[in-house]
Amino acid sequence: MVSHSVPQTSGQTDLFLRRLVDIIDMTHELVLLASLIDWAKFDSQYDSSYHPSQGAPGLPTRLMVALHLLKYMFNLSDEELIARWV
Repeated sequence: MVSHSVPQTSGQTDLFLRRLVDIIDMTHELVLLASLIDWAKFDSQYDSSYHPSQGAPGLPTRLMVALHLLKYMFNLSDEELIARWV
């Protein structure tokens, strides 16, 4: 049996321990759009295109698909997209 202990805190919320759903607006249009996308289908479709022994480690499929989607939804250049994402 694995025991998970909860670290003791001073009562202040630690930004790095907060869950994403506590930080972002879950009713935002992009959050709602993301919930409608079948991310696993993208993973299965593009998984065969990547091999761990070739080139630099790949980024998650969800990140790459989402960035391409945002680029075209908002008509952004590569530089504008990365500036917004960062």
